[in-house]
Amino acid sequence: MRKLHWVAAVLLGCTFLLAGCAGQPRRPTVAEWLQENTLILEQLRSYDRKERSEGIHRFLRLGQERGTEVVTFLLNDPALDDYRIELVLARILAEWKDARAIPYLIRNLKSRDTGAVEIAREGLIVFRDEPRILVVVSELLTDPDPTARSVAAGILSEMSSREAVELLAGRLQGEEDREIRAACLMGILGSGHARRTAFLIDALSDPEPEIRGMAWEAIASKSPPARFDPEGDPAERAQAVLELRRWARADPSRTTAGARR
Repeated sequence: MRKLHWVAAVLLGCTFLLAGCAGQPRRPTVAEWLQENTLILEQLRSYDRKERSEGIHRFLRLGQERGTEVVTFLLNDPALDDYRIELVLARILAEWKDARAIPYLIRNLKSRDTGAVEIAREGLIVFRDEPRILVVVSELLTDPDPTARSVAAGILSEMSSREAVELLAGRLQGEEDREIRAACLMGILGSGHARRTAFLIDALSDPEPEIRGMAWEAIASKSPPARFDPEGDPAERAQAVLELRRWARADPSRTTAGARR
């Protein structure tokens, strides 16, 4: 009899456990979640930063696993025909460092929509020195459109790879736009490239005194043997550059001292 009471108690406990499980809310499918959040795509499309951010955070609150499931569902939906929504969805994937975002972000780098270009730039920087990005951005750096070159210089300046810094140094020598040259120089200043000092010495020949001054300030911190006046006589500046080049070649260990990366 005691055994029967024990069995009955176990069965009763199982009954309550099963009832509890049955009462748990079922997680909605992706389609159901989207139907419950019908305004979220309009938020992603919005040109209003606050409105768009609210939509993005609703995705982020889902967490990476669930959020990625919803985002990729939308990106793979052939009915989605809005580049802004597609781009912002890719930017959300980039927040989770999901490389599936890269093709969508690259696609929008040359958009006429400056806001879209900025979102794409922000997303690509997350992936740093990913080879696919470096190839596309290096091509953009030689684009006839100065806006495209500016975007490329900005992205490369955020990268830390040897290839990115060399691309910036090469562009610094032939670029006509002052602002783009300044962006190239900023990338070099923040690098730990083995030829950092040599690139900075090259920048001392820049047409703009402001850019020459930025380069000289970094070089001067290493106590070079020659003095350089960014606004001085051209012949004196040229002579100082020759002396600085000899100094840098004589001791390669000076090249990366003081670099931030």
